Amino acid sequence: MSLARRSSTSHILLTLLLGVGLLSGPAHAASAVAETSAAGTQAISVEVSQPTPAITEEGPLRISVAVSALAPTDYLEVRLRLKSPSGRLVYQKTEIRSDLPAGRHIIEYEHDIAKLDLAQGRYPIEVRVLATDAETAVAESRLLVVDSDTPALPVALAVSAIDTPTVTFGGRFCTDPSNDSGLRGDLEYVAQLAMDHKVPLGLAVPPVLLEQYAHVAAGCETTAGVTIAPTDEPALRAAHMLQSLRSAADAGTVYFIDVPYALPDLAGLAEMNAAEDLAMHWAKTDAVMASVLRSAPHSKTAYIGPALSTAAVSSLEQRGASCILAPATAVSDGEDIATPGCYSLPNEDTRVLVVNERAALGASTGAEDFYDALFDCLEDGGPAVVMLELGPGGTHSAIDVQHALSWITNAPWLELSEIDSMVEAELSPDVALAPLPHSHAPGGYWSEIGAGRTAALAYSSAVGAEDIDARAVLQAMLVSESSLWKGTGDWASSARCLALTREAREFVEAQFSLVRLDATDVTLSGSKGNMPLTLINDTGKQLRLRLEVASSDTVHSQAPEYIDAQPTQNFLTIPLDLGNALSDEIEVSVHSGDLTVAESTVRVRASYVDRLATVGMVAVVLIVLLAVIRRRVLAPVAGSILGDSNHTERTNGRK
Repeated sequence: MSLARRSSTSHILLTLLLGVGLLSGPAHAASAVAETSAAGTQAISVEVSQPTPAITEEGPLRISVAVSALAPTDYLEVRLRLKSPSGRLVYQKTEIRSDLPAGRHIIEYEHDIAKLDLAQGRYPIEVRVLATDAETAVAESRLLVVDSDTPALPVALAVSAIDTPTVTFGGRFCTDPSNDSGLRGDLEYVAQLAMDHKVPLGLAVPPVLLEQYAHVAAGCETTAGVTIAPTDEPALRAAHMLQSLRSAADAGTVYFIDVPYALPDLAGLAEMNAAEDLAMHWAKTDAVMASVLRSAPHSKTAYIGPALSTAAVSSLEQRGASCILAPATAVSDGEDIATPGCYSLPNEDTRVLVVNERAALGASTGAEDFYDALFDCLEDGGPAVVMLELGPGGTHSAIDVQHALSWITNAPWLELSEIDSMVEAELSPDVALAPLPHSHAPGGYWSEIGAGRTAALAYSSAVGAEDIDARAVLQAMLVSESSLWKGTGDWASSARCLALTREAREFVEAQFSLVRLDATDVTLSGSKGNMPLTLINDTGKQLRLRLEVASSDTVHSQAPEYIDAQPTQNFLTIPLDLGNALSDEIEVSVHSGDLTVAESTVRVRASYVDRLATVGMVAVVLIVLLAVIRRRVLAPVAGSILGDSNHTERTNGRK
């Protein structure tokens, strides 16, 4: 079957599914809580439903009660009560039926509530059912009354995609793309959903996953030796999904929320002191979006995961992001977690949009929960962002996205909007970032990721970030930092991540093992001189390395010097000054980043002839000085002796 025919068939099936979903959407929107009661051989169940999720104060009130009886019943009594939010009885009506067969029976209630003068609010509904040979059954629901003058609540619907990276350091897939995880189909489904309804839908997809699909579409190979050509079915499906995303983005129905390349684990980055890596994640995001989707993210809104950090917020401000999507647990409003809405961070320009997690849960549990959560937002007067998570281990399915979309568009008091429009121009309440949660990765996980990171940065520093091998090791580093590896929290894929980072680190170690220092012991002609040194670089690439020379006497240590080591041999000379020392041990090493590439220890001596000459000169000087001193001392002594003799002779003459 040709690609065009397959695409046409897929589109027809998708359209049919969308049609079925839309037909079932309002019915789901009307479902409510059901209770079951049984006594003897009779059992009854009760379900309350409404054709619309909310009504205005002018009504009318329409409620359907479905009673299912296991056996025939002689008597059936259904009483409906509508109460005010404070608990006061507002409306009551009882319907009685007799001689009913087993099965499902529908009882309709309709009332003009305009004369009740109901204010906006949530009105509890209680349905009590009595039947022959059955215990009393009670079902509860509620009526949402929206004032006709109340502005529609802006609601943004966003989809977050999660999956585990599967490309190895060598560029092959560790799993067969033919065994798709389901995320590809989900993304194509929601893109078509937005296109068909012509409504804005936000997608928060880590670019590393989009890059993988592009890799499959171009043809790939697995570690098991399976080769997939661009014309094979898995490649065609991946290409079709990417084209669907491009078409939806071009039509303006899908916009991409800004996500760092591999959605890094902020707790892990903090543990490794690697917050600066966020800049590389953002740069990689721009590159992937431009190459795979031929566009930059359309939204000024960013999503960086379930937690926030000061470094992450700063990186977003540098990108000019207007707001960040985050769960309530990521920020705190005083002593409590923040409720859904738009908030400001002190001394920051970027706002925080706290998503409505109750509404997101309601997308999978039922329309009543979904509408209740959004009605609370309507009461509070704030915007609502509903974020649904798709992918293996995700909390939602593509059908949940369809239901949420249908429920929003079917409610006049809700207005589907883009996220960027929800950032309030006026001052929003301040919130503080919640403490970054501790990573629950397996023991030693981040230390090993950190070792791989050190190797990757060192290699990139040596050969340059644009080198093809440097790009590969840096990409492996960024992917290994991803939060996608933790899955649902069990870190089941952590071994695969560690294998990725080890493979990249071993490549770097193998490259740097080709660099060595060749040096022999040296005797200088004097206390100063040059020490010859050969740096052998067999990597075949020019390396930018840091040369460090240190003496056992730290006084003689030198400042580091950067050298460009050409392939093969590099002849260097290192100036030395031993001072008064006869010999010293010189430690020579070359480094890149925080990694030592090669090192050597050289014994350096000063020439003995030079030293003997120095000693001889000192001895001669000392002898001369001694002679001079002796002569100066003996002359005055001789003069004293001569004077004393003359005095004696004169004395004797006088006698």
